[in-house]
Amino acid sequence: MGNKICVLHVVGTRPIGGIGSLLKNINKVIDLESFAFIYAFSSSELTGDFDKQVEKYNSSVVVFPSYKIRNIFRYLKQIKHFYKTNASHIDILHVHSPNTGVLDLYYAKKYGITIRILHSHSTKYSGKKINAIRNYILQLPVKKLATHYFACSLKAAEFLFGKNNIGNTSIIHNAIFPNSFLFSEKVRNRYRFDLGIADTNFVIGHVGNFTEEKNHFFLLDVFREVYTQNCKAILLLIGSGTLENQIRHRIKELELEKAVLMLGRRADVHNWLQAMDVFVFPSFFEGLPLTLIEAQTAGLHCIVSSNITTETNITNYIEYLSLESSSKIWAESILKYSNGYNRENMEEQISKAGYDIRTEVTMLEKLYFDSLNNREYTELE
Repeated sequence: MGNKICVLHVVGTRPIGGIGSLLKNINKVIDLESFAFIYAFSSSELTGDFDKQVEKYNSSVVVFPSYKIRNIFRYLKQIKHFYKTNASHIDILHVHSPNTGVLDLYYAKKYGITIRILHSHSTKYSGKKINAIRNYILQLPVKKLATHYFACSLKAAEFLFGKNNIGNTSIIHNAIFPNSFLFSEKVRNRYRFDLGIADTNFVIGHVGNFTEEKNHFFLLDVFREVYTQNCKAILLLIGSGTLENQIRHRIKELELEKAVLMLGRRADVHNWLQAMDVFVFPSFFEGLPLTLIEAQTAGLHCIVSSNITTETNITNYIEYLSLESSSKIWAESILKYSNGYNRENMEEQISKAGYDIRTEVTMLEKLYFDSLNNREYTELE
C-alpha cells in the first residue's frame, strides 16, 4: 500500500442497497493518493457488481465463505488467517455490520490494529424476534472491542451505543451526489415513455430490498386503496430480495398485475425517481435511509413510516404516518398529490443539511487522520 492509509471496511455480506451505494460513493470521492480501501464480506459468490465498481477505484475485495453451518469451520479458519497475515498492513478497521463484526474486531485487536471503528446503520436488531435476540447477544461484545463509534443518524447512534455515548459518536450522513438526482422533465418523459406510462398516470414509487423490514405487503394494501380510487395509478417497485416471489404472489392475489411494475435492482435509480409522482416508504425500521435523501433531492413528496427518524426531513417534503394507521389513511395522504405539483431544485437544501457526499467524505478523511494521530485513546464506556 506504500505510504497510503489502509482502511479495511467490513460488511456482513456483499453490500447492496443503501450501504452499498454509500460505500461506492465514498470510494469515488476519497483521496486515493492518501487512502487505500479493502472491503471484506461473506458470500457464496466469488465476485459481484459491488466488487467491479470499487475495483475501478483501485480498491480490493476479500470474500470469506458464506455464513452457513457447513462453512463455519472454514470461515473461522480463514478469518483468523486473514487478520494474522494482514493486520500489520491495515491502519484502520471500519466495521459496518455489528451483527457479524465481532470476530473482525476481536482478531483486529489481537493482531494489533489499534483503530477499530464500529458504524451503526440501523435502529433495530431485526424485524424478527428470534433474530433480534440473536443479534442483541452478538452485538454485546462489539462495543467493547471498538475504539471509535460512528453512526448514520442520532437515532442509530442512540440505538447501538446508548444515550450516554451520543457525544462520543461521529455522525457520517448517508450522502449522495445531489446533481445526479435533480429533477429533469426530459428524463421523466423518456423513462415514462419507455414503460408506456402516460402523462395522465399517477406513479407511486418505492426503492428497497424485498425484505421484512421494508414492509412491502402493507405497501401493496395501501396501493390497492389508491388504485380503487384512481384506476390510472401505477406502483413502481425497484429492488430484489428473498421475499420477491411472495410479493409477486400477493400482487396476483390483489389482482394488481397490470398496475404494479417490478423493475428489479437498478443502477439508474436516479432516473426512475424522475418518473415518479410520489414516494412511499413504510419501513418497520431503518437507520437513515439513503433512498429518502435521493427522493427528496429529486423533488418528490414522500409518505413515510413514523418509525423512521425525523432527521430525514430535509426539505419539508416528507409526511410521517404511523404504521398503526389504516391503509385507507395512507392512501388519502398519497392521493393528495395525484393532480401534480412543481418539482423544485433541492440541491442547496440537501447540501446545507450535510448530504453532499463530497462534504461528508472530507469529514470522514479528517476523522481517519485524527484517529491515527491520537492513537492513545480512552476506552469507550
